Amino acid sequence: MKELLIFVYDTCCISEVSVIAWMMNTEENYQIRTVAISKSPVTSLEGWVLIPDCTIDELNPIDTYLGLIFPGGIEITLPSALKDLILEFDRKNILLGAICAGPTFLALAGILPRYRYTTSLTPLYYEEDNIPDPFPRENFLIKRYVKDRHVITAKGEALMEFTDLVLEYLHVYPKEYDQKSFRKDFTPIWNPQSQV
Repeated sequence: MKELLIFVYDTCCISEVSVIAWMMNTEENYQIRTVAISKSPVTSLEGWVLIPDCTIDELNPIDTYLGLIFPGGIEITLPSALKDLILEFDRKNILLGAICAGPTFLALAGILPRYRYTTSLTPLYYEEDNIPDPFPRENFLIKRYVKDRHVITAKGEALMEFTDLVLEYLHVYPKEYDQKSFRKDFTPIWNPQSQV
């Protein structure tokens, strides 16, 4: 069974990665595993209480996993065990994906000076809140999503593009038609007139 890890923590926005989880778990031979600092339940921004599948200490060797995904959230900290995990995934060129505020984990781990990336957290966000900006802004792109080698980042509003890039990177789409169908079926068509 090929497993993709999703890091969960209090205030994480699980909606940003829920379609990835759904698509992976419905494909044969693929599975999502949630990982956290401890096995204590975490409460997502949506109010869902999640019990992590495993802790960082319980993980198998890193190269047995497809990648590590970080949803956005509010209470983002980087314990040393998580930093070491990110650095190991990066060293082995295994997928690191992060959306919305999730790239903060990658910034705090110190890997973003080597990659182009995006995030929902602009320099103005840090300026207005008078807190230090952890991001190396020389590689920051004002785009909805960015893929640079094995690092995929996206703004929160680009959750479907993020999903598509992760699934494409992992070759989860069984054939090209399915990817085209996904892109067509999950692209919102904003036409308020058609809603009456």
